[in-house]
Amino acid sequence: GLSTGLFSSPHLVTVRERIRLNGLPITSSEFAKAYFAVRKSLEAAAAVTPNTASPQHQYSSEELVDENGEELPPLPILPGYFRMLTLVALYVFRHHDFSEDIDPNSISKPVDVIILEVGMGGRYDATNVLDFHPTMPTVCGVTLIDLDHVRVLGNTKEQIAWEKGGIFLPNKVLRPSSDQNNSFPAAQQRFFTADSNTQSVISVLEQCANEQNGNDNYKNVVHISKRGTNVDPSWTLGLSGHHQYGNAELAYAMCHALMEQMGNTFLVAAKTAKRKSLQQALYDTSWPGRCQTVAFTPHITLRCDGAHTPQSMAAGLEWFSSVSRYTGSNDTNDCDLKRILIFNSSHERNPVPLVQLLQSI
Repeated sequence: GLSTGLFSSPHLVTVRERIRLNGLPITSSEFAKAYFAVRKSLEAAAAVTPNTASPQHQYSSEELVDENGEELPPLPILPGYFRMLTLVALYVFRHHDFSEDIDPNSISKPVDVIILEVGMGGRYDATNVLDFHPTMPTVCGVTLIDLDHVRVLGNTKEQIAWEKGGIFLPNKVLRPSSDQNNSFPAAQQRFFTADSNTQSVISVLEQCANEQNGNDNYKNVVHISKRGTNVDPSWTLGLSGHHQYGNAELAYAMCHALMEQMGNTFLVAAKTAKRKSLQQALYDTSWPGRCQTVAFTPHITLRCDGAHTPQSMAAGLEWFSSVSRYTGSNDTNDCDLKRILIFNSSHERNPVPLVQLLQSI
């Protein structure tokens, strides 16, 4: 019964897919309204703020030099693409009133839960700009870490973990460091990661969770979601691919902790009913472009997926092999099949190891 706002990236067709209310992309009119509201505020602030590119401001020589005395370019009035979209999303989540969708005269109903997906890394990502009050129900999660965006985030998984662990903000609920078992209340579980990460990566995430702690008597804990704990491997998920069971387990752990912090009555329901609701929610989940099968015509079937690293490419290939009619043999059915590969890679990635994996099929 909770209303949600989701900010994610990238999009497939329209930029409005990045900003969703109750799972649906916002309308064109709401996107335009939010964009120009944010833009006008930034332009108004630039008119009275030093060191911006606003023509209304006259700079002193001290305002445009760095610590070494080198001249700096003026700050832009508007932020970059992703940062601007982040501001637009937060504006929508702050100002949208769900009651107006039903009855303009009813009591105001704001967004209950906001889900923010970082764009790159986390520590210096635009989505990490928010400051949370310690009593505010909040959870942060990091999925499987692999070598990606190495030019910006680092050349090792541990360096990348330090960047991603930056979302583990210091002002979270703490637990006694003497408690060495994981029997602490779920209300204190705010940091999560997947058990598919290496121990060295998990250690870095734990360091990040405590780097600004400042309290020797308490320690923030990174809770590790273990596959098979709550999500039954026999369940059919809406997102195809064996690797999605680990993602589903992490998502469940985070949702469970958040709802306990909120005192959500859903958790008081019978265990059987709760598991049925969980199973149905995972079955209904849809994310176009991820391990997706599209019946293009009666004789053409598209298998669509996206991958950033060899490890994620291998997961996609495992899914393809499980759903493809092609077996690799010379029987009649295979001979009648014609397979066409459409592959694209962005400029910052080395496509060779990714293409080499495709040779297996």
